[in-house]
Amino acid sequence: MTSRLSLAVLGLALAAFMVPASTAGAKDDAAKLKKAREKVRAKYEVKKAGYAFPDLGYWIDAAKLEDSRWSVSTKGKSHEKGLMLRVKWSNEASAAAGMNIDVIIQKFIYYKQNGNTRTPFSLPFENYGESVRCDDLEGLLVGFFQDWKRSAKDVIEKESVEAKKARGAGKVVELYSACVGTDKDSGNRERREWYGWADGKRISSYIVEVRYGPALLGKEGLLAKGKELVKNIAPIKDKVKWR
Repeated sequence: MTSRLSLAVLGLALAAFMVPASTAGAKDDAAKLKKAREKVRAKYEVKKAGYAFPDLGYWIDAAKLEDSRWSVSTKGKSHEKGLMLRVKWSNEASAAAGMNIDVIIQKFIYYKQNGNTRTPFSLPFENYGESVRCDDLEGLLVGFFQDWKRSAKDVIEKESVEAKKARGAGKVVELYSACVGTDKDSGNRERREWYGWADGKRISSYIVEVRYGPALLGKEGLLAKGKELVKNIAPIKDKVKWR
């Protein structure tokens, strides 16, 4: 009886250590890929003191920014899609309310791959009343612009820009939109800008939304800070693998 029990215990112990080679190899490969990604991330965030996107496709070269009052408030949790970074600027020395800039960077993938079938993704805009495919970069810029413009009050038409070629916004950005009005939720006067580009592989669109607080309106030097930040977005050229 004791001998049978000992053999049973030995069998369970051996089974616990007998992990299939393929499974063990996959875990080792995943660990190596993660280590390699973290090395790339550290290169841009620690060594170069920049802000790397979660997908390690792009980064903000913060060292080139003239103003040091920028900081990352939120990092996205997914490398595949959604929020990449939320970056903020504020003048804490000023007593004026609304002396702030809020920058939201999002990634929209073109499609879902299921075997040989590709299902395109679209982004609905409630106020605009349209749904735009994520591979339509100009359509997305128009969508963000129209969606906010139609909900805002007292829009300044002469300062409205609907999806035009971006100039002086760096080598990455392709298109640009802008609008000034009173936000329906906060009740604040705001200037909003949208910058967009498609990645090099043409599988996703990136949209940067810049929101200027009311205390910045009319101050040209401060209203140039968002564009300066966007201008310093650059591609990460290191090879990165996720699987």
